[in-house]
Amino acid sequence: MKFFLATLVLSFSLRGEAANLGDVAAKTAQFQAGHESEEILLVQMVEKTNPAGVKYMAEEKITGDQYKLSFHKSGSDIYAYTRMTFGVPESYPAMFGDPATGGKARYQIRIFKSTDGGKKFVHMDRIKFKTKNPAVDQALGYPKYDNWSLYDVHIVYNPDKDNHLLVFECQSPTMAASLCVSESKDPTNPLAWDEPRVFIKADEDDRSAAVGIPIVVNQHIYFKYTVVDDGLEGWIEGNESAYSSYIKVPSKINFEVYHEDNPYSTVGKDDAVMNGFGSEKNPFCKSSWDCNNRDVTDWIQEDGKYYALYNGGNYQRCVRTVEEAASSEWSIGLRVSSNGVDGEYQDLFGPLLSAERNDTCGISYGTFLKTGGETYIYYALDDQGFKYWTDEQGKSHKYITRTHRRVKIKDLAGKPWKYRVANMCSVLMPLRSFNYLQDGNKIHAIMCMVLDRSATQHEINVFGSWSSSYKDIAYVIAQGDEFKTRWGYSTRLASTTPNKDVIWMVWNRFLRRPPTGYETDVFNWHMSRNNWKYMDLVGHVLSTQEFRDVWGAWATL
Repeated sequence: MKFFLATLVLSFSLRGEAANLGDVAAKTAQFQAGHESEEILLVQMVEKTNPAGVKYMAEEKITGDQYKLSFHKSGSDIYAYTRMTFGVPESYPAMFGDPATGGKARYQIRIFKSTDGGKKFVHMDRIKFKTKNPAVDQALGYPKYDNWSLYDVHIVYNPDKDNHLLVFECQSPTMAASLCVSESKDPTNPLAWDEPRVFIKADEDDRSAAVGIPIVVNQHIYFKYTVVDDGLEGWIEGNESAYSSYIKVPSKINFEVYHEDNPYSTVGKDDAVMNGFGSEKNPFCKSSWDCNNRDVTDWIQEDGKYYALYNGGNYQRCVRTVEEAASSEWSIGLRVSSNGVDGEYQDLFGPLLSAERNDTCGISYGTFLKTGGETYIYYALDDQGFKYWTDEQGKSHKYITRTHRRVKIKDLAGKPWKYRVANMCSVLMPLRSFNYLQDGNKIHAIMCMVLDRSATQHEINVFGSWSSSYKDIAYVIAQGDEFKTRWGYSTRLASTTPNKDVIWMVWNRFLRRPPTGYETDVFNWHMSRNNWKYMDLVGHVLSTQEFRDVWGAWATL
């Protein structure tokens, strides 16, 4: 899979303060669309030789598979913790069962450092977990966990013990994907992390503990993790799912006593499902865009509210098997609660950012970062699709790779309502994804685009019975009083609203950007001299290639 890790930024408002997640929830700020995102670079220092034969160190972009980033700030520096393959080339597909690594491709946790506000991260080292014999560890090159796979890491400060916690997935040759924890008083030092301890172990029913997040509420630690239930058999049984649970961690806990044969708990034993993040046990479900997978990837407290980012999708794994013959729709969602980890989390928008592909988990791993007066969300996006490699036996294997991007939140608080694009639904419907939506959800997508709200059942029934194209339906909706009132356009004759205001509203609604000065002049001339009306502008925009690029398939149907 190829993913882009992306970031969402909140820009400064006229209040002199940065817009925040509360502004997004209040619809006075909005996220950028994916096509406005900025690439995030991971680089490593490599030795090169110039034409004169002199060796020097130079930055080299890492192009191998990249995953979730979790951040720790120290002064003006930002440290990112992530997983990468270990023991095989970075460009090599890292999957269990890979014959090139004896059937056990491994991930290890690595630390990167940014000095430019989080746009470029330079590789420092992999974390070399210390044991009770640090001298032996160093002499042997820290070998103890070389045959484990450690991944999907998250770091947080633990006020209970005045140290930092690293929570991550861990898989050994004899243990399925479980939840491990490590502690450190010096979190940016790759040699200062204690030996990983198995906190929640996968159960015997093939339910694994994925994407762990340590959450602090009122000085107390909770571990959130995602239960990935693959069923009892190796084939699709029809009851598989992924959902987010949490477990309360005892105060002043001594993690050292726990290990693979003596975990603190097992999956599903002592946890509770997070309200709003349960899922349907049906990998073919169609009840909602995130019906089969609700996987919380980060969590933040702000102004008394608790915001959770999550991977959402209609399938709990990345790639469906051949026999399933269905699409995999993945998006990133944002939910909010007023009551900590055990509160009821309410949906804010539906999908926040949607994948460009429907044959894999095309978008995932959203994480927050606040720095430089801004609030960011980083995420990973697959924009390349499948690649293939051939093993020594000549067998072809399919794999995917990821890279990183960031997007930002735009503050709208200083603009009058008619100039706002509130973007409640914020759903960009790519060509492939839209074609696989059920008809009712297609009407929902159109209503989100045109009115920033979901469709009523009556509207689904009415529009669903039409033989018209979806573009024609949008055209009809745009003629209604609700659209004009919603976006500040007079319901009277076009002459009662200044031409430039009408042009501004149409461009922002349908193209998600203001018109250029040239466009404003050209279409103002059309309205003044050629008697163009409001719907002439709408019809023009709906026929442009830019509109199809922004909104995807339904614009062509």
